[in-house]
Amino acid sequence: MSSQPVPAAVSHPGAKAPLHEPPGGDPDKLTLVRALGSLVWDDTGKQYIDCTSQAWSNNLGANDPRVVEAAGRQLSQITHARPTFYSPVLLDLAELLTSIAPAGLDRVGFTLHGSMAVEMAFKLALRNRPGASTGYRVLTASRRARG
Repeated sequence: MSSQPVPAAVSHPGAKAPLHEPPGGDPDKLTLVRALGSLVWDDTGKQYIDCTSQAWSNNLGANDPRVVEAAGRQLSQITHARPTFYSPVLLDLAELLTSIAPAGLDRVGFTLHGSMAVEMAFKLALRNRPGASTGYRVLTASRRARG
């Protein structure tokens, strides 16, 4: 048994709930409570350098004031709009992207995650290939990892 104190989060009832954890929680798993730039802190106050940007989603660093301010401003207007609707920020971003894209790239598509982006790219490639009006065939692997 480890002589180190068990972080408070492991004794939290919620630590028993995640399916990907051992029953009762993982006493060796960090519980991150704060982040700023490239630094994160655990529930014991220990500071770490975040070399992963939390799965590469924080490319400007954690809690960048510009991102926090923009997100707060957007949240006060509308928290979510499906991509089938326009919103002012979506239209502004589309305009910006097409203004800086190379000539001829004047359309953009927005998706919620990488799987949908791959699907969109696949559909665009099929639609815009030579002879696209003659139909197409799609080869897929069944029972394989995807995503």
